[in-house]
Amino acid sequence: FLVDRFGHKPLHVLGAFIMLFALLNFVLSQLVAIGHITVVLGGGAGSGPGIHPVWVIFGLAILMAAYENLGGMRAVAWTDVLQGIMLLVGVTGLFAFIEFQLGGMPSALETFREIWPAKVTPPTGEVLAGWVGGILLLGIGASVYPHSIQRIYAARSESVLRRSMAIMVFMPLITTLPLVLVGIKAQAMAGTETALGDQAMPFMLGQLLRHPLGFVVALLVLTGAVSAMMSTADSALLTISSVVNRDLLERYLCPGRPPRFYLAFGKATSWVVVLALAGVATWSVAKGFTIWQILSIKLELLMQIAPSIWIGVRTTRLRGSAAFAGMLAGSLFTLGLWLLADKKIFWFQAGLWGLAINLTICLIALAFWPRQVSHEKR
Repeated sequence: FLVDRFGHKPLHVLGAFIMLFALLNFVLSQLVAIGHITVVLGGGAGSGPGIHPVWVIFGLAILMAAYENLGGMRAVAWTDVLQGIMLLVGVTGLFAFIEFQLGGMPSALETFREIWPAKVTPPTGEVLAGWVGGILLLGIGASVYPHSIQRIYAARSESVLRRSMAIMVFMPLITTLPLVLVGIKAQAMAGTETALGDQAMPFMLGQLLRHPLGFVVALLVLTGAVSAMMSTADSALLTISSVVNRDLLERYLCPGRPPRFYLAFGKATSWVVVLALAGVATWSVAKGFTIWQILSIKLELLMQIAPSIWIGVRTTRLRGSAAFAGMLAGSLFTLGLWLLADKKIFWFQAGLWGLAINLTICLIALAFWPRQVSHEKR
């Protein structure tokens, strides 16, 4: 889209590299998540009788690569269906267990009122700004997820896509909200301990394993979660191969090669990527990095692509050089704050300020230096 709309190679290459960074980060977060689950459920990183996270991380990485090489996008679709069913049944069972065996959600809120009263009062000031920043970060960054866009292109027809998207509007009420409530209950049960964060769900699964019937529910939730990790990581790997092949190799690095060359290169890329990221994930788990820390920089950098797409789908008058200048300035500003200074300015994330710079450059260029497009070009 970028190269077709703007005809500007630097913009195209920069957008491709930002997408690749975001996709690699996304696969890394999935491997780190399974590492955290292993640490909590398996007795710690190398301590006790549990399995060391490195075995689970590398085992899942190898399984992801093999799965992606053999199944392709169809495998992603089937995994989505199966993991969705397992998670729906498992989370429903988890809520029933919380309600009838662990005192329900009212007791969790009462615990919060006693121990952390500030957490159950309306947010103000810095906290409220952080919430708004997080909403914008997730909303804008996730709207340009490369693998989500590729899934849209893979839909069977426009009617199927419209029906799916109409249903997905309401899915956060069934998927995301229950996980937030599980996190609240887990923190309440942990009492005055350090905030659980990534360990909230593994903590609750550990509570389930203490009861005979809870084992079945925990198994469904864990299996569904691992399947979801595989599904999202698999689609990310497919998009990594697509960006490397279609946007870099075919256009600039190795043009004119037969299709089998690009197919083989894409499969080899998947293996190299997942094995390298498995090593990084093992190190990240050992160092205690949270999934949010990993995801945040991805979203803040990825959102710098948004202005080119937002404006590009509505007008052809934005120059490619202006879109490139905005994307580059926003990206460098965001990375600079992450590496050299505080990650927030006036309570808002660095990526939001980078996006403001990006948008300002694009809008000024659109107003004072528009691209002249002929009627035939339109």
